[in-house]
Amino acid sequence: MLILISADIQYVVVLLTGPKNSTVTDSQVTLYRGQSLSALCPYDQRYKEDVKYWCRMKGELDCATIVRTDFPLRRGDVSITDDPSQHVLTVTMHNLQTQDTGEYVCITTVPGSIPGRCFPDVSVRSNMVSGKEGYSATAECLYSDIMDDSEKMWCRNGTPAGNWSSCLTAEGERASQERMDLIINTWSRTFTVTMRNLEMNDTDWYWCIAGDKQIPVYISVLNASNASGTGRDIWIFC
Repeated sequence: MLILISADIQYVVVLLTGPKNSTVTDSQVTLYRGQSLSALCPYDQRYKEDVKYWCRMKGELDCATIVRTDFPLRRGDVSITDDPSQHVLTVTMHNLQTQDTGEYVCITTVPGSIPGRCFPDVSVRSNMVSGKEGYSATAECLYSDIMDDSEKMWCRNGTPAGNWSSCLTAEGERASQERMDLIINTWSRTFTVTMRNLEMNDTDWYWCIAGDKQIPVYISVLNASNASGTGRDIWIFC
């Protein structure tokens, strides 16, 4: 996860790397200086009792711990929260400034053990997708090679543990349901979901799911009066 902050044009570019062993390119979102950035890092259940770290990279094989789940839980504008029941680590960086420029990682083992970095088997091109009422919005979900044979789904609401309110499940390389289409591209290891004829009540959290892995996407439906809004605080997901 690479965070780049430009002092000249007043915005932050967040680059989220794609899955390990994937052919997909990196993705990025943009936010303004002074905004907050929250990183949601899922981890395997075998790490639920372990200390988790939020680190700033110092070269390829070393990193400096900023916060950790035992102490300190907060340092300046950075805080960390662990939810062992959902196997999710949440880190929030408030009031981002130029000096925050750098590469940051969630680590589930001791600092310096870079294999513990967050390389998901499922990720998304963008975690924030918006579309105008009556038009379409498209979310692109990415998966690694080990998920090739896993069932692909697009679900609304729920939690990492499940409890989805509704799901669209791929049959073969595509699926359709009411105003939604899901298409799988096995060559690029992506599946794309298009929501057509957007309605205001479509605004919600949705989930890209491959097998037992999932990652959330926020779909925001805009009306004519707010379609050119200036943005909001950003969540990104490892």
